[in-house]
Amino acid sequence: MKIRITGLMYIGILVFSAPALCNSIPVWRQQTSVAVEEFMMRFAAAAAEQLQERVVYEVSEPDSRLNFSPCEQTPAVREASSNGGRLTLKVSCESPSPWQIYVPVQMERYRQIVTIKSAVPRDYALAPEDLETKELNIIDLRYGFYTNAEDVVGMITRRPVNAGSAPYPNMLEAPKLINKGDMVVIEAATHHFSVKMPGVAMADGRRGQQIMVKNSSSNRMVRAEVIGSGHVRTPL
Repeated sequence: MKIRITGLMYIGILVFSAPALCNSIPVWRQQTSVAVEEFMMRFAAAAAEQLQERVVYEVSEPDSRLNFSPCEQTPAVREASSNGGRLTLKVSCESPSPWQIYVPVQMERYRQIVTIKSAVPRDYALAPEDLETKELNIIDLRYGFYTNAEDVVGMITRRPVNAGSAPYPNMLEAPKLINKGDMVVIEAATHHFSVKMPGVAMADGRRGQQIMVKNSSSNRMVRAEVIGSGHVRTPL
């Protein structure tokens, strides 16, 4: 028997195969099914609320050779381990006769992910019309993903990207805002005031990068953060 559970926006559905509803099923197995159902429903609801995920589980039936005494209370369930799409739950009973089992769960987690509409080449600046969102199983996206198109617009592809692919951080890079030798504005700032002065970039720079710049007034070399096109900032 396998139990399949889905969750979307606080909704969970548990479907039992017909034998699970028979009175011939040992009490401890029925208790285990109820405990696992409750755990999964909470998990699915939390994923929907916090991450806007639609989660799907396939819970394997405990080994048919096992036989335990009924538990006085609903067995406790906790996550024992998680590895990609495989989740292992520990189900345990304290009394009258202590027992515990490990239940494997196959998991899929679907979210709205930014994808590329049509194939694009390397060194291509992505525009809004190049992007669309699709529901994908993020378990398959091992290198990361984006859920907000605004985080991708303007980024430069580091390699060709196929249509329908979900871009990930190492696939993209921020555009150059400064080239080596460019005249830049150096902003030296504290929390209370700032001073601006002209300078020369000693290296290429992208937003957030630290580069060396030369103060044109003092010829002093300073390290500064690229904050805009032709604009760097360094603390006083």
